[in-house]
Order: sequence, then C-alpha cells, then structure tokens
Amino acid sequence: MEKNALVTVIMPSLNVADYIEKCLKSVIEQTWKKLEILCIDAGSTDGTLEILHSFALQDSRIKVVNSPVKSYGYQVNLGIEQASGEYIEIIETDDFIEVDMIERLVQIAELNELDLVKCNACKFIEFDGRIIGTELRCLSNDNLYGKVLNSDENITIQTMDCNIWNGIYRKSFLDKFNIRCNETFGAAYQDIGFLIRSLNCASSGYYINEPLYNYRTDRDESSSYSPKCLINAYKEYQSLLEGFYLDGHGNNEKRWGIVDLEKTHSLYVKIAKSFVWEFGKAISLTQYNIDSEYIREPLEWFRDILRKSIDDGIISRKDFDEQMWMNIRFLIDNPVAYKEYCRIRDDISDDKKNTVREQIGDNTIVIVGSGQRGKRTYDTLFYFGIDVVLIADNDSAKWSSRSRFSPEITSPEDAVKRYPNAMFIVANKMHANDLRKQLMDVGVSNSCILNDDNLIE
Repeated sequence: MEKNALVTVIMPSLNVADYIEKCLKSVIEQTWKKLEILCIDAGSTDGTLEILHSFALQDSRIKVVNSPVKSYGYQVNLGIEQASGEYIEIIETDDFIEVDMIERLVQIAELNELDLVKCNACKFIEFDGRIIGTELRCLSNDNLYGKVLNSDENITIQTMDCNIWNGIYRKSFLDKFNIRCNETFGAAYQDIGFLIRSLNCASSGYYINEPLYNYRTDRDESSSYSPKCLINAYKEYQSLLEGFYLDGHGNNEKRWGIVDLEKTHSLYVKIAKSFVWEFGKAISLTQYNIDSEYIREPLEWFRDILRKSIDDGIISRKDFDEQMWMNIRFLIDNPVAYKEYCRIRDDISDDKKNTVREQIGDNTIVIVGSGQRGKRTYDTLFYFGIDVVLIADNDSAKWSSRSRFSPEITSPEDAVKRYPNAMFIVANKMHANDLRKQLMDVGVSNSCILNDDNLIE
C-alpha cells in the first residue's frame, strides 16, 4: 500500500516538560512519515513550549499552536478544526507510542474504509530509571478483536472501551456527525462524550489486540487522581443524555442531538459502571465525606438516572457481573452505607499492600509461572508498585519471550543462576509444591520462596 494518507496527530499539552520529549520523539520517528503534528499548548510555564519550538525548527511537520483556553477538550477541538489530515490521532503528551502504531492503524483503515481503528495500550510507570508496565485491553471480549465491526457491535463496545487516544478517526466521519469534546476547563473526562458519540455514530470500526500505545500512570497531576472525578463524569454523561454541548463558560445552547433511543441501553450500562468506579475514587479522595461539594450533586443525579433506567427496564441484572450489580444497587439504595463499605474495602486493600511489602521487603522479585496466575501476580505487584525482574517457567517454548515492558521469561534454573538472592514467588497452584522443590534443589532457601496466595486470593 502506498503511504498517501495524511494523518494529523493532535498533541494537547500543559506543563509536561518532563515527558514531552519522549512523547514527541515517538511521533516523529513513526514509520508512517506523512504526518501533520499539531502541538496545542495551553500556556505552559515549565519549559514545555521551548521544547516544542525547538523540535518544530528541526521538523517541518510540527506546528505549535497556542490555545487561549486551559481545556483539554478545547485543545482537541482546536486541533480538529485546523487539521488537514484524512485521519486524526490524539496523543496525551505524557505518554508515547510504538514506532509502527500509526502505520498499522492507517493500513487497516484504508484497506477496509473504516471510521475508526484502535489498539490496546500498555499502562506503565517509571521505576528506578526503568519503564515497567502491563497491558491495558480495550475490550473484554476476544471475539471482537481483529475483524471489521458493524454499527451494532460498535454500540456494544462502548461499555468496554474507555479512551480516545489509542486510535485513529477518519476526519470526514468526525465532521459529518459533529463529534467533538466538551470544552470544560482542565483536562478531566472530556473524552467520554467524544468516544461514546464516535461509537454511536460509526458504521464500521476495528480493534487490534496488541498494545501499541503506552499510557503513563505515575503522574500525580493526572485528572484521574482529582476529587472532581465524579463531578466531571456526571457533566459528561448529562450532556450526552440531554443532548447539549458544554463550551467551558456555562453555555449549552449548542445542541449535539439526543442519543438515539435505540442505542441508550449500552450507554446506561456504561453510566452505571462509571458511577461505581468514579464514586469509589471520589469518596476516598474526599476522606469519605458524602456531603462534600464533589459528591453531593453528582451522587443524586446518578442515583436518579439509574434508578429510573432500572425501573423502566433499560438495564437489569443480566447486564452486569454479580459483584458490579451488587455495587450498583447498594450505591443507589443506600449511599451512606456504601460509603462505609468503600472505607472498609480501601482499608483492607491498604493492609494487603502493607502485608505484601513486608513479606517481600527489599528483595529482587522473580515470578515462577507464566500462565494466567502468573500474569495476575505480575499485575498485582505492578499495582502495588513492586518491580519484577524475571519470570521463570519450565515451558522452553516461552523462554526469551517478553511483551513490550514485561520481564523476560527463562527457566527456573537460569533465573536462580542470574538472581541467586532473589525472592521467588510461585504462581502455579496445581504444581506449587513441585516448583518449590525444584527451586530448593538448585539452591534457593525455603525462606526465599513465597506462594502467590496472599497476592491474588
């Protein structure tokens, strides 16, 4: 395929000097060279602008645009309006992308004439100068990957997919349906409406089951760590259900058009899940104060909307797993009691983290077992901020393999040779005793072998 399609990469920035260079390099080094790179800066004061201008002097594809408004949504919209490309890619400027991401997405889009193409991501942190991460999947259903999806399947996907930055969108498609972000101030949750409207309106889409986008999770300034998360989600979903567009100044005269009633089932499923997730974060960040200004108004809105959707039969128990449905009903029916449930749950989680850290100490960590249990153990340790240097497995077919950021897989004997003083965590319930004996036979002390039960049970 000839590389003729121009792709506009929109990069909204505000005070990301510590990350912007890695991000920008990952874009300019793409194997797909026909790019227009719009760096939309909202008045950075930490050196970000200087870095952007320096890169622009070296690469004519880069254009630095000054945004008069400190709003992620406004910056994205400004980029879309100025874009010349056939496709739009939006990249958050503390992240970075794999070198062939854009080429692979565009090739699939061009071959199948698609409205949107997306891929999985790798959520990562920087740990003692190294980058470690774990895969962040768009979809919970493997059968939806690797094929052209029709409009009905796209609607179903909106209950799974949560981000706009790990894909490309045909610009003519965005313009046809006036798909834009809300322009509320800050950088919080303005992508919810953009993504849901995209999936509601798209006639065709495609998801790649590989992590080609790398998403940073260790930046304290992230909007995900703000107590406003529940308010921001409420404003986004309210604008979708009531059909108005937020311009950042309290004005909502510009209509988007109410979401098609035939498509509201998936939207309400999404709203219900978001209610549980965002309330759980917000109540913790407000010290479990249910009367907080960040909780009170959005709590009542979500409760009213979801109670009515259940009464009207739009959503029901069959739409959720047992735990999620319990959380939804509990939170709707008795938010005060649910708040206490969250407090107890968070305390248990903190105690578990502390227990694991005490057990592991400052030891180097090797996981023994690369199956599903091993992956869950690795993900748990990643969540706790604990590094894993190696994974050991007796299956020789897996040796030397690794994903983008995860550790190399090798034999238990080689792992012991390379890290004789490590803590070995056995992540295989059926063969735990055999693996423990195997490690001890090659010189590992019993006190340096830990079963994974305390980590994932």
